[in-house]
Amino acid sequence: MPNFSMQPYPSAVAITGRASWTPAALESDVALWLDARSVTSSPGAPVSVWPDRSGHGRDVSSPQGAVAPVVGSKLLQGHDALLFDGTEMTVPNLGNDLPLSAFWVAFPQPQTSSVPYPSYFYVDGSGLRSDARKPMMNGLRDQPGRCTLWVGTVGHTVSFDPDSPHLGMVRSDLTHGYAAGVNGEAPNTKTQSPGLDPSSGMGGIGSSSGTCAWGEFLVLSVRTDAQTTQRIEGYLAHRWNLQSLLPVDHPHRGKAP
Repeated sequence: MPNFSMQPYPSAVAITGRASWTPAALESDVALWLDARSVTSSPGAPVSVWPDRSGHGRDVSSPQGAVAPVVGSKLLQGHDALLFDGTEMTVPNLGNDLPLSAFWVAFPQPQTSSVPYPSYFYVDGSGLRSDARKPMMNGLRDQPGRCTLWVGTVGHTVSFDPDSPHLGMVRSDLTHGYAAGVNGEAPNTKTQSPGLDPSSGMGGIGSSSGTCAWGEFLVLSVRTDAQTTQRIEGYLAHRWNLQSLLPVDHPHRGKAP
């Protein structure tokens, strides 16, 4: 089992584990909302269904007969998370055309050259199983031990080392291209069309060859503006005690939205 030990949390930053604003304020724009802290199973227990909090009933589930992820005790800054260790859950088709945004808190583990391209998430038929039409995160074949964020079919946007928890963000539409970033930093943007189309394919979280602890995953049916993007980043950071990852000039580093 991988070592999910955490670095000591800076004592100078208040640990609240909560935020006053939540994605519920975005109402119908929320297409999918998965929250590991809403799972009531005990640590170590398998989770065959991860309830969707969006109100659309798009629960994420383990394929029949597959090994389910388990509730991992205090894997993310003292909070329980869902541990996907060679396991995967199926995301129902979201039916989303453009635009689309995705945000998450996760702790992917470094990979080796023997497990290239482990897909940690993909939406509506994305991933390496078909054309990458919606956001995805996976490992890099030529740089094992690193992760990359992808949108559309135009290639990777942001690469990062998966050796600690992180906040992730991808947003896209045909007019503005797409943006991707981690930990509240200014996103890497590309203006070319990502070629996003509705897809009949299902999405997924996890991988048969990858290991990742998931805290929260949010998909919106809009391309979020800068203010909303930062508000979501602030919400996730304060809820999962990751404020120290945000840049010092981020509007929600010191105070939850």
